Amino acid sequence: MPELPEAEANRENLTTWLGGERLLDVTVPDPLTRRGQTESAIRGAAEGRVVAAVQRRGKFLRIEFERGGASLLSHLGMSGKWALRRPGDADPPAVRAALGIAGGRRVLFSDKRRFGHFSVCLPADEERLARLGPEPLGPAFTGKRLAALLRASRRPVKSLLMDQDRIAGIGNIQAAEALWRAGIHPARNSAELGDREAAKLQRAIRWTLRRSIRSTRTPEILYLSDGEAGRQSTSARFFVYGREGDACPRCRRGVIARIPIAGRSSFYCPRCQV
Repeated sequence: MPELPEAEANRENLTTWLGGERLLDVTVPDPLTRRGQTESAIRGAAEGRVVAAVQRRGKFLRIEFERGGASLLSHLGMSGKWALRRPGDADPPAVRAALGIAGGRRVLFSDKRRFGHFSVCLPADEERLARLGPEPLGPAFTGKRLAALLRASRRPVKSLLMDQDRIAGIGNIQAAEALWRAGIHPARNSAELGDREAAKLQRAIRWTLRRSIRSTRTPEILYLSDGEAGRQSTSARFFVYGREGDACPRCRRGVIARIPIAGRSSFYCPRCQV
């Protein structure tokens, strides 16, 4: 499932493919992907305009144009990805949107499960983006900031890490990996963590995200759901996620276990994480 690393890898790819390019043709035939907006409205906001930048906020991607005006907003949902195709290339499965650029190239949004979206960024979207918590790789996300967030909550720490209004971009996988790195049990009461543990967790979050971004950088990202190629591509990224029953790669004596927290599977080492 896409989280901050996948969103960032897609942002980097979109920047490479679209930066300085004029959108010659825009099609978004799927109504779920358009979130109820008309295809003509999206075309009117984008066709003929030159892409100035592609920004990321949490798990959201935003295509901005020269001379201002409306921007386009994308969320990868549970299976979304962006891909580049040149003339003669076969399309990826489940194309939900297409951006035509010079040379017959097309930048395509593929989304098998249709939980993602691509549409004009509306005022309600601006409000939603403004409510997101700090970027975990940004300067505002310090050990002190995380300690304050933890003290203010009595939820399990893993649930807090996944709350987008508290910290932007962390999902189930990255939360599990960061908590393992920090040696903190995912079910711990957030308010019980002290300043030192908060600082350790802040460093673990940054380390985990940066490592995952590096390993995710490919011309077309793969997910666990993308068959054997996806499993091979992603399995090396994770120390505990999806590894129930394996030996802990740190202590070698604990066995990775799985417990449900807020309806999601949480993987951890019972020996390392306290």
